Amino acid sequence: MVDIEDVSTIYMRTLLFNLSTMKYSSVLLLCFFIAASSYTANAQDKCLNFGIKAGIAYGTPIGPAEKGATGSPGLGPILGIYADYALASKWGLQTELYFVQKRSKFSSPVTDQVYSYPYNPISNPDTTVYVDTKFTGTVTGKFNNKYLEWPVMGYYQIGKSYRILAGPYLGYLLEAGNTGVANGIVGFGNLTVENEPFDEGINISEIDFGVVGALRYDTKFGINCELRVTTGLRSIYKPTYTLKEETVRNVYLQLTAGYRLHSLCAKPKTDKDLLGVERAN
Repeated sequence: MVDIEDVSTIYMRTLLFNLSTMKYSSVLLLCFFIAASSYTANAQDKCLNFGIKAGIAYGTPIGPAEKGATGSPGLGPILGIYADYALASKWGLQTELYFVQKRSKFSSPVTDQVYSYPYNPISNPDTTVYVDTKFTGTVTGKFNNKYLEWPVMGYYQIGKSYRILAGPYLGYLLEAGNTGVANGIVGFGNLTVENEPFDEGINISEIDFGVVGALRYDTKFGINCELRVTTGLRSIYKPTYTLKEETVRNVYLQLTAGYRLHSLCAKPKTDKDLLGVERAN
């Protein structure tokens, strides 16, 4: 029998999640158009720089854990492109688009968790029936989620080589990975499962968003190095996922190296150009 209250709660969670995602995307687009407008208005003495970047992501999804749970952060590659533009002598904007793989491992005790046990009836052994029951034991698994991420950050220049960056990011899930095995007791203690595989990838949300903080160092050769931390503001699981209703956020360190490929710099106005403007006025 369907619980109407549970259905309405799930519906409201999904609706609020979609609305907040749309609002977040709008903020990122607004930042992009502001940057584009600023470039058009001030291009006479500014440059729009383009480059490539690569590196590693190190971290894990973080959330409330059962007593006795353990885990280890994972390493994943980063590869993408970036663009930056100086709005003033010390202030500017930087945006990127990159692939990132977010990995980690975990092991956690579980008590009375809802479990769909596969059962083959004696009368029809070729048919598999899933029976909802309870599971108590230990689950061991890993995260291996692949995202396309788009941050839009403001930066403050410190001297000629350093800059501090901060801003929001939006991530789109390319491939989900949340797999492992379960060992324990099913039902009322009369059935043991060993190394029973599970795959919860279907319950990973397609959208992730959060905030970024970073420190970047630029060399005179067009090479830059950056260390940043990213933390999600929403759970990596879908609002409809009832086995983990607590918020589980992506929290990762990123270390990257970039190379400036090209700069778009408008030709500065000459005295002759300024004289022509005065005559026209």
